[in-house]
Amino acid sequence: MEIFLSGGYFYARRENKMHQDFNSIQKTSFLLPYSQKEFIDISIGASFHFFGFFVKNEVPIFYNEKYFSYLWAIGYSYSF
Repeated sequence: MEIFLSGGYFYARRENKMHQDFNSIQKTSFLLPYSQKEFIDISIGASFHFFGFFVKNEVPIFYNEKYFSYLWAIGYSYSF
């Protein structure tokens, strides 16, 4: 069994069609043509291992969004 503290960060960028249309109508660049999103979190979790199989659970204790997500994973790890 492991108890751990982890941190995560992601940055996403995608096209914003409404902003692009507005800029093309105005023939200038008032608005950014892309939407950007950043997410930072610090989580505490526990992991259980048994003959390569594992179950991992994490609960965020700090995050910069209005809602958080409970994170979990089930899998098999093999080392050689």
